[in-house]
Amino acid sequence: MPKVGVHGIRISFVDGRTKYGATYLPEVASEQRWNHEETLKSLLAKAGWYGAVNMALLERVQVVRYKSIKAKLTYGEFQALKDGKRR
Repeated sequence: MPKVGVHGIRISFVDGRTKYGATYLPEVASEQRWNHEETLKSLLAKAGWYGAVNMALLERVQVVRYKSIKAKLTYGEFQALKDGKRR
């Protein structure tokens, strides 16, 4: 089970000929203070689904959890790496 604030979540499902999919990075749900249910409902809307959220739908949704890391560079650091230089 994905843990809010630790795992990112990616969903995908098909309804007729339409494919739906969306993802949230790990920090999104915790920043919004969402629980599992709120996160899933928001993610379904992000995917473009505006129909009923019921067990029939949820049984078709594929869920993948993942972890990520944040990294940051200044533009100068990026340029140095791009040019093969180390600072």
